[in-house]
Amino acid sequence: ANMIPKLTDHANTMKQLECSGLMTALIISKESYPQKLGYEFIVTRYSCLMRDNGLNEAIAGMELQERVRYVLAKWLKPMSKKNRDGTRTMPFACGKTKVFFKPGAQDRLEHLRLQFFERSSRTIQSWFRMVAARKALSLRKGSMYRVQSFCRMALVRLRLEKQSFAATNISAWIRCRLAVSKFVTQRESAIVIQSTFRRWKDESVLERMKRSALIAQAAVRMALIRIEIRRQHAAATIISCCW
Repeated sequence: ANMIPKLTDHANTMKQLECSGLMTALIISKESYPQKLGYEFIVTRYSCLMRDNGLNEAIAGMELQERVRYVLAKWLKPMSKKNRDGTRTMPFACGKTKVFFKPGAQDRLEHLRLQFFERSSRTIQSWFRMVAARKALSLRKGSMYRVQSFCRMALVRLRLEKQSFAATNISAWIRCRLAVSKFVTQRESAIVIQSTFRRWKDESVLERMKRSALIAQAAVRMALIRIEIRRQHAAATIISCCW
């Protein structure tokens, strides 16, 4: 063979392995039962796989060895070999106190066990995620309700402010109109009172003037009458003296 770096001659390598007896050891190990587990250990370790309702009902009332043989036959059936006579050769053999497995059989059991734990963990994770999602949804709903209540409160306050502003304007206009009407009424009343007072004052002055005029006329007339009486009295005196 050519000695070339980083290049493997696979045919030569396989011949060397066959010559060293490693391939024969692997074939013998494959046909033998290198792995073994106790019955109690199998029941304890793989009890999670026995929780199937149908399986529990099937193995109810069986002895320990029969129970282990039944469940192993069901779990390792895909690895069994079908014989010509129709029977199947299982990849395990049951002893008095232990069960012996062919290569890969226990790995199959561990794979089933890991699948069960994976499904369980997924169920727990889904449940936890559901709880977390519900909690987040509840928080979001609470936040949404608070935002809605705040918006509604703000809208109600804005509407109330508008209504209050409108009511204030209306009340101010009504008060203004009432004040104007009252002022007009008071002004008209004051004008009436002033006109009445002025007429009364003018009538009083006129009455005094009339009285004064009458007194003056009476005094003048009395003076004229006195003068006339004196004149007549003087004339009568003169006439009487002449007689």
